Amino acid sequence: MPRLARSLANKFIVRTEDLEKTRAKMEALFNAGQVGLNDIEQDYSGLYLDIFTEFEITIENLFLGLLSGSLYSRKNLIERKAKIQPVSMTRAIVFGDRAYLDWLPYRDKTIERAEVYFVDGKPFTLLTSTQKSNLDEYGIIRNALAHKSDSAKKRFQKLINGLSLLPREKSPTGFLRSRPYSASTQTQYEITVWELIDMIKNLCG
Repeated sequence: MPRLARSLANKFIVRTEDLEKTRAKMEALFNAGQVGLNDIEQDYSGLYLDIFTEFEITIENLFLGLLSGSLYSRKNLIERKAKIQPVSMTRAIVFGDRAYLDWLPYRDKTIERAEVYFVDGKPFTLLTSTQKSNLDEYGIIRNALAHKSDSAKKRFQKLINGLSLLPREKSPTGFLRSRPYSASTQTQYEITVWELIDMIKNLCG
């Protein structure tokens, strides 16, 4: 029996809430002087990489679910260009001989793949241009945390160039803990998570 695609969004939201509890706990410990700066920055790094893994898994599950027909959307009109039979072969056909697929960068991976299997690439093309650009920026931060190569570091430095940041906020983890608006109580990490949630809600309809 097909399930609502929205169930994936709900699962993603629950996961972000679990991660937020960890972040808030670490911030409380840091403010109480019970953990050091290196500890909390390492925590932010792990949380950010985890949330991006969850994001990609959700995109993959949504893609395969809509293509196989095991998921449906009440809001978004989804038209498959072809139906794969038997549906149990959906994953094998989409993956080909690869053990895993990359879904980011979003424009180059997800949208390009969606346009092969879905009419107008929907729902994956429904993100706004701003959301797509934000995903590109979030990916730069993710790569700077995960790969630590000179290329990844240079792209991150280019991203933050011109921003008003304190010295300790000019690293990927320091940037995630920064508050982009003087009156804001939300860190860059929290803002990113909320925007990722909005994207998933939009895609899952």
